[in-house]
Amino acid sequence: MLKDEDRIKSQYHIRVFNITGQLVKDVPFNTSIDVSNLQSGIYFLQLLSENGSTESVQKFIINR
Repeated sequence: MLKDEDRIKSQYHIRVFNITGQLVKDVPFNTSIDVSNLQSGIYFLQLLSENGSTESVQKFIINR
């Protein structure tokens, strides 16, 4: 049986862009995203539905 959380995870995809618009991560949705390989800076997280439409865009900052 598929849990609701697993179903939600399979329906979404995450893309992370740097401030210049370069795609730096493209991963299936998960409750956490490993950003340890990203430098300090401003990034944008795009949440895509399974049909490819943008559901949400959020800005986040990495400050190391």
